[in-house]
Amino acid sequence: MSVAGFAALAQNHSMLQGRMLCQEALWSLFSNTLLAQ
Repeated sequence: MSVAGFAALAQNHSMLQGRMLCQEALWSLFSNTLLAQ
């Protein structure tokens, strides 16, 4: 694999990981709000 291809893959992976972390944070916030009521 070329270096550019590898860099693109790594960037895509970190973006995906960041999105999943964001979703998880939103979900925990949402469930905490529901439990608080």
